[in-house]
Amino acid sequence: MRIFISYHVPDQVKVSAVADALVQRRPGTDCYLAPRNNLIGAYWLPRLSEEIANCDAVLFFAGNRIGPWQELEYYEALRLSREHSGRPRLIPVIIANQAPGLPFFAQLHQIFAANPLATENLTAIELALEQSSPMGEAPAWAKFQPYKGLPALEETDAAFFFGRDRETASILELIGRKPDRIIALIGQSGVGKSSLARAGVMAALRSQNWPLPDGQWPGELRDSRAFLQLVVRPGDSPLKELALAFARLYRTRSFEIDEEAEGWARRFANGASLHDMLRLTGESIASALGAEPPKRFIVYIDQGEELYARSSPGHAARFSALLAEAAEHEAFSVLISLRSDYYVSYQNDADLFHASERVDILPVDREVLTEIIRRPALSLGARFESHDMAERIAAATEREPGALPLLSDLMHDLWLN
Repeated sequence: MRIFISYHVPDQVKVSAVADALVQRRPGTDCYLAPRNNLIGAYWLPRLSEEIANCDAVLFFAGNRIGPWQELEYYEALRLSREHSGRPRLIPVIIANQAPGLPFFAQLHQIFAANPLATENLTAIELALEQSSPMGEAPAWAKFQPYKGLPALEETDAAFFFGRDRETASILELIGRKPDRIIALIGQSGVGKSSLARAGVMAALRSQNWPLPDGQWPGELRDSRAFLQLVVRPGDSPLKELALAFARLYRTRSFEIDEEAEGWARRFANGASLHDMLRLTGESIASALGAEPPKRFIVYIDQGEELYARSSPGHAARFSALLAEAAEHEAFSVLISLRSDYYVSYQNDADLFHASERVDILPVDREVLTEIIRRPALSLGARFESHDMAERIAAATEREPGALPLLSDLMHDLWLN
């Protein structure tokens, strides 16, 4: 039996030990652990797809965080398994406190193993490889936390992201039809802009699951799994933060990353572009990735209002010019979210404003709020004790525009208690 092992770099030592133990316990077993380091991003290598296709099973080790490589391996294994009658068999092994919210994850047989080297856990993995399930498996609702609380949802929370399907589809279509434009998501604080961008749009670009039942994946985005996604928060030093996102792709030591980012921040201030950085560091990126650099980057600027609230005017203006220049180049797609109370500052930011396609992110109505409250629990087979509880919570939330984070925090506490 050939087994593909998907892991995040912080868990590599533990996972390697499990692979060795399986080989000893099951003569003839061949375990493939893809070589990688923790800074190479999410560029999808065709040879990894081939390795997954040639395996009988994929052991997906889910630790405290899911690496970007793992997301791609998960979606590829899921696709192949559906197309080839269950081969490769996708087996999640949870080595953290809770399972991730990846789409369709709750439908798989999961093995919870904080210590995967324990004899009983190795036996459970072997049973799963043999397509047998242990008796007394816990229900899905006991394994997941579908409500995240105050933080925004991320790509690995996509299974519990509801209520914004049409907005997600609209933004994906814009990215496909107008790749040379910055897509600006504008809405008041607390309407879920960051969650929409990450758990909606960016997760869909990796999974290629169209969010609506009446549509299909755009041909312009057929290679979206190979787009390398970068998330940037401008903060106090937007030029350095932008440079850091790229420097982390090919530098490994923290002091090297910082020095590289400082150097490029100075170059950006003096007129260099993101394409200049990509051109001059392409060889280093290719070496780190073990392949040609990706043909396209998705750069998401989260909490873009920090440009006007925290950055110096000079650095903010240069940052906006960099984004506008990048959007015109075929190697970059740019997405930014902005609070609507900074709209005047955004209008005065000529480079950013005139390069943008603006998408208004409005507060959700009571019907959608009810869906956001009810569906994460239902997806795990759980229900509310009171028939009208979701509606009552939705009605209270609707009276407070921008209250989605507080709603998520309330639901998180209710779920835990």
